[in-house]
Amino acid sequence: MNIRYIPVGVVLLIMMVVGYSDQYSQLDAMLNNDSLDPSDGVVYRWYKSGDTLMGVDLSNCLAPGIYCYVAVDNTGQKEVTIGVVKHKIPYQGMPNNIEKLIRKKMKKKNGVLGYITYVYVREDRRGQGIAKTLLEESFHLISVTIPSFGAMSLVVRYNNAAAIALYKKVGYELIINITKTGYSYYARYP
Repeated sequence: MNIRYIPVGVVLLIMMVVGYSDQYSQLDAMLNNDSLDPSDGVVYRWYKSGDTLMGVDLSNCLAPGIYCYVAVDNTGQKEVTIGVVKHKIPYQGMPNNIEKLIRKKMKKKNGVLGYITYVYVREDRRGQGIAKTLLEESFHLISVTIPSFGAMSLVVRYNNAAAIALYKKVGYELIINITKTGYSYYARYP
């Protein structure tokens, strides 16, 4: 299923028909959140062909299995992409021992495992909650749109305190620190 092309209204309708009432109320609350109000100048949406972000390669954002969720400033004459979170779904490059640790905590043991390849916000727009909103909204949309979704994972340098604080704030939990490599694995579950 390619979630980039499913309008939010269709997702809500499907969820109501199928009976995802809890997810529906959460998504409805998210959609009515002020952070999505275009009057604040930032709109969050799935990547569209032609979106660009200086210093970040978005060229494969429409490739199969790649899902990019972007923050767009719409206060000027043209939309300007100011942030992105890029996901691989399903992700199949996780070391087996790490994947087993992640799957052990999944409610759907054979569920789809996703991976965040990167989160980026333009330097002049950092500290405004954009990365937090990108991570929260994209995770929620993925978790309610892909029925077999089991977890989203990521890797971060274990000494990157700011990134780790952000990931924990939006619900990611430490899976393992690999001191030999200097990286930590985190995952979030629906």
